[in-house]
Amino acid sequence: MSHKRDNFDYIWIFMGSGARTPTAVFTTYEEADTWIRENGLYGYLSEYPVGISVYDWAIACGYHKPGKPHHFSRPHIQQFGSAYLEHHHYAHPHHQYLDHVLHHVPGKIKQSVLHAYPHVRLQPEDGFIPLAQCNLVMLVGMTGSGKSTTLQHLRNDATLNFTEAIPSRRQLADLILIPTAQHLKNEPIAPVKERVTRFEYTRHFRDSFAPGGTAEAFTWLYCDLPQTLILSEGVRGQNEIDYVLEHTRWRIAELWVDPVTRLQRLSSRNEAFDAVTDASAEDLTFLPDDRIDEVRHALANGTITPEAITTVRAETISYGNQPYDAHNQTENYHCFTIDNLTPPAVAQQVTTWIKTGEVQ
Repeated sequence: MSHKRDNFDYIWIFMGSGARTPTAVFTTYEEADTWIRENGLYGYLSEYPVGISVYDWAIACGYHKPGKPHHFSRPHIQQFGSAYLEHHHYAHPHHQYLDHVLHHVPGKIKQSVLHAYPHVRLQPEDGFIPLAQCNLVMLVGMTGSGKSTTLQHLRNDATLNFTEAIPSRRQLADLILIPTAQHLKNEPIAPVKERVTRFEYTRHFRDSFAPGGTAEAFTWLYCDLPQTLILSEGVRGQNEIDYVLEHTRWRIAELWVDPVTRLQRLSSRNEAFDAVTDASAEDLTFLPDDRIDEVRHALANGTITPEAITTVRAETISYGNQPYDAHNQTENYHCFTIDNLTPPAVAQQVTTWIKTGEVQ
């Protein structure tokens, strides 16, 4: 049943972006808003009185008092709209970012990203196509899985011609995800270095703004290299891989490492980016039950640190603790289980898959 106000019943009509006729009609705002958000749609949701024109409704409610000849004309009546009826705009997240966030991003961040990648734009431009349409391979893996090491070996492979012409995941988070999350929280837009806080902001970006997370933000970019193979390590987690496989022509090479191995690697690598505050090793429930005692023993002898536990726990909350498809039954995707492989062997398997779609 439609809702009632001022002795009139009302319905809600949704006009999707690009549509020439209404897309859907609802009796309540709540059911309309839920449907639009669940389906990730963009457009306009407007309230309309039932059984009466907007023109006659406005007159009946005292919102419009026609007094000039043109107020009674056909064009005026058939084009009449009223600001006294509710209207809601569901804008594409990319447009909201460009309109409300980008100009607040510190100039140093914009310069360090946009000026460093001349083949990339944030808005359409002659000669540039959506990055989603480019020939791109995403090297995916959690922190400590060996992405950077594998990339370095791939760079040294003369048989694999590729470019790294797009920003890294970290850079995109600094430029888009973290500033947007800060804007949504009504916080000042400022750089964030602390690792767990970065996870919290990027998770808020995904949960409250752009469901595809970092993967969706990458598709906002435009590139002028339509044929060149591009290699990046920009996405992670099931949600982001889902988005890539559904919305782009990219391929995913996921590096999967045993969680204890990851913790050991993180505990020994001493990267400034891994810095965390309030490190705690008390909560180990993010680990498989049969590995918790092993990790407690490693904590006791110092081969795993509380800082590594804190990082991996936060990452698991955001991205889960399982590979996307360990059995490799998904098109444009391959999971490489690499615990027992040397870095050169990992790079060789990835190279073979990129070239042939198969793994030896």
